[in-house]
Amino acid sequence: MVDPVSLGAITTAVTAAASSVGTEAGRRVWDSLAELTRRAFRRGESRSSPSPR
Repeated sequence: MVDPVSLGAITTAVTAAASSVGTEAGRRVWDSLAELTRRAFRRGESRSSPSPR
């Protein structure tokens, strides 16, 4: 059997690990969404702007 102090430490460690994974995944998703948005707006600007001569 695990004593309550060790169980608390294990729970804290697992929670911290899960939180860091979630934070990293969220950051990557947000970065990907921002990059897709930038690409979409760049693509639209290049089509609508007249070509310099």
